[in-house]
Amino acid sequence: MSPRDGTVREYLATPFDEYGGVVSPDGAWMAYVSDATGRPEVYLDRFPSSDPERRVPVTRGGGHEPRWSRDGRTLFIRRGREILAIPVLADGIGARAGDPVRVLEAPAGIASWDASPDGRRLLLVLQIDQPSPTSLPIIVNW
Repeated sequence: MSPRDGTVREYLATPFDEYGGVVSPDGAWMAYVSDATGRPEVYLDRFPSSDPERRVPVTRGGGHEPRWSRDGRTLFIRRGREILAIPVLADGIGARAGDPVRVLEAPAGIASWDASPDGRRLLLVLQIDQPSPTSLPIIVNW
């Protein structure tokens, strides 16, 4: 949506599922997930104009939930329980993704996550299964 006049325009239209888009800190790139290869992969594309033919693959072994570092030089992504850091070199001409580095193997049950502003810490929100109560106490005549 344009902040100037509120008009809405489509960013990307393909026959595939694309989701999880996040704009780079400088506003020039969009990282998003697409299943164009048959499994979820992370891609980079120009923003606000998209060109699916020139998008840059960030992952090649699956990935989702991209998160930018605040300086725009690293994309953090999830692949299963792993969180990977992938260096990104982007300028006015194009973008290139480096080799992924495994940051950690997260515990099961991640509900949400993000990188700290300096990129040195990750915040993980875990969903913890609580056993259902086996009894319900009822107080009568109080």
